[in-house]
Amino acid sequence: VGIGRTSIMDDLEDISMQDVTLHASADNEPPHKKVKTTTTPSSTPSSSPPTTSFLTGKEGVCRIEVARVEWMTTTPWQRTPQTKSSGTGFIIAATQLANENLILTNAHVVRSSVDIRVRKHGSTRRFAAQVIVYAPDVDLALLTLKGCSLEDQKEFFGDVVEESSSTNKLSKHALELADELPSLQESVHVMGFPTGGTTICITEGVVSRIDLVMASAFNILLAIQIDAAINPGNSGGPAFDKHGKVVGVAFFKNTSKKNR
Repeated sequence: VGIGRTSIMDDLEDISMQDVTLHASADNEPPHKKVKTTTTPSSTPSSSPPTTSFLTGKEGVCRIEVARVEWMTTTPWQRTPQTKSSGTGFIIAATQLANENLILTNAHVVRSSVDIRVRKHGSTRRFAAQVIVYAPDVDLALLTLKGCSLEDQKEFFGDVVEESSSTNKLSKHALELADELPSLQESVHVMGFPTGGTTICITEGVVSRIDLVMASAFNILLAIQIDAAINPGNSGGPAFDKHGKVVGVAFFKNTSKKNR
């Protein structure tokens, strides 16, 4: 054993000496033995496109604070006491539906709302908002700022960076929607404002299933099932694919602890 160890140490010493020789003798060896190296100036731009990260979408995610009063179905002339809840939403680009940027969230987040306030990630200012589209059959809703000046709109949505037509404007903080569904076992990231805190939370998971689910007695929705942690308050938050595009909206957590 001792001989073997000595032999190994000798070999390691030989390798170490060879490494030192290669680094230290570059100036002493003849020109034909020098290793030719090339360096790329730091000012030369890279030919490969920059990698899109889902982290760049944090500015477009906002916390939604709702004050609600529920109507009693059995006694519609009575109402329940006012309660408060919170959820998540994110900015999308203006479309032909409205010549302004909008906030997409779940319908159940703003259900029976009497007052809605939105606050962007990284900001302490809360803006009043109102519902302009309410679609409980697909559990989606569109919000816009309420009674805000152009300066307030610019502060919340950011500058317009692209304008392809008079009715299609893309703000700086608008998130881009994906054109195709993610693949099975593909990594996704979910952003939201879970209850119990006021800061944004990012969780990672993989796509385990893509299937049709019963959203109600009369509606079937295409749902993506993931294993990322989704807590109360994450509803309405975006799910990003590996390209940094939104592939879905967090809306449901089933009893088997698999999130959708």
